Amino acid sequence: MYKRLEGLILFSQVPSDAATLVPSASSHQPSSAAESGSSLRPPAASISSSIDDRWFYRQRERGKPGQLKLPGNVRGLATALVRLADSYRTRILLSSLTGYLHKSNAGDKNTKISSLILHCNMEDRYADLIDKLISIAICGGVEHLDLETNLYYAGQRPSTAPYKFPFSLFTGGNGLSLTKLILGECTLNIPLGFAGFKSLVELSFTLMDISEDMIQTLIENCPNLECFYLSLCRGASHLKIASPHLQLREIVVKNCLQIRHIELVAPKLQQFTYKGPCISVVLCSVPLMEHACLDYEDSRDGKSVKYILGKLSQDFSLLTSLSIVVNTYRLKDPVILQGPPTAFKNLKSLTLNVVMYSNDDVAWAAILLELAPALESFQIELLTNDERKHPGGVVWEPSDFEHHHLRQVKFYRFRIKQRDVALAGLLLARAPLLQTMTFSRGFVHHLPGKGSHNQGDDLSFP
Repeated sequence: MYKRLEGLILFSQVPSDAATLVPSASSHQPSSAAESGSSLRPPAASISSSIDDRWFYRQRERGKPGQLKLPGNVRGLATALVRLADSYRTRILLSSLTGYLHKSNAGDKNTKISSLILHCNMEDRYADLIDKLISIAICGGVEHLDLETNLYYAGQRPSTAPYKFPFSLFTGGNGLSLTKLILGECTLNIPLGFAGFKSLVELSFTLMDISEDMIQTLIENCPNLECFYLSLCRGASHLKIASPHLQLREIVVKNCLQIRHIELVAPKLQQFTYKGPCISVVLCSVPLMEHACLDYEDSRDGKSVKYILGKLSQDFSLLTSLSIVVNTYRLKDPVILQGPPTAFKNLKSLTLNVVMYSNDDVAWAAILLELAPALESFQIELLTNDERKHPGGVVWEPSDFEHHHLRQVKFYRFRIKQRDVALAGLLLARAPLLQTMTFSRGFVHHLPGKGSHNQGDDLSFP
């Protein structure tokens, strides 16, 4: 008989959290403070957190947080308190880890562990303990492994090495139960003959050094992988994911600034999310991809705006749902559209977030109706800041195009301004069969695959 331990969670993070060991409810009563999930927070951490909060408040109050200068003695006190809190956290985390390992070695070997979540500020002396903890979790049939070992925090030794993920523990048929692997700030050295994670469904890397070969090797050896996430990773300029046998349904790439080209051959891919510079994306074989969420960095030359209003519809021609951010805030010169772009033939739902100057004309958004003749639902959020002091924005030629499929329009962050009202009037004129137009003071959340929601009051006109 297996006893089931649903989760083991260990946190030790800057600035305010102390080490916490929290297993969830199991079939037996806890026998110690560590097992019962007690949270330990040293006084120094609370003092440090309080100082940080008050400091941040004063910065906001003055309006120029980047230029706030504290007296040397106050800065020294704050630094000393942070280091003292770090020392307490290190001691508590070491105690929690060693205590748990001791109890595990002396206790019931049939305990089922479904989840292991370990977030800590990395120290060299943690490495062996973390290896042992992962080994115990593997023996317990762990399904969800979330490991984040933070580097470069205040008070850390400069020589601290990133944690090396122990692939050797997953050889010989070990770790077959693992379905979800989330890694942050770890080092990956894939050994020769790596057999892969045969049951893995979700794989996520954050703040990691990666390479094209590494990613390809991992994905090819995870035959049941459905979701793949990269965030703030570095080292690869070309990301190629190509295999006719992939089960991948979702790919997310966010803020991996060194990646300049993405090539996807994924027959079962349904959803793609990207945030970063405007780069080349080649979709070779993605017949099922219907949803995309794209957030391109703003650029003064208008490259991303030209791409969005030009070639995007050719590269993502099969989409039925699109969420996109258009940033015209930093444009040095106006973007002049060159001829009508290719239309999205299947696009039914569009969410548009526009970041712009408050005196810019946004009527060009009506172009998107011509880009998507089958569109049924259109959501638009207008974010403005300051007035433009030089020419910019998007120059377009209005047409008399009528849209006969659009049924719903919703404005977010709507303000009673001539520009916003004019756009609403233009959409009404261009969509004679429109059923509902809603105005919200809230904001839209871009959550690909999970819909969107808003905060604030709505006003609808059927």
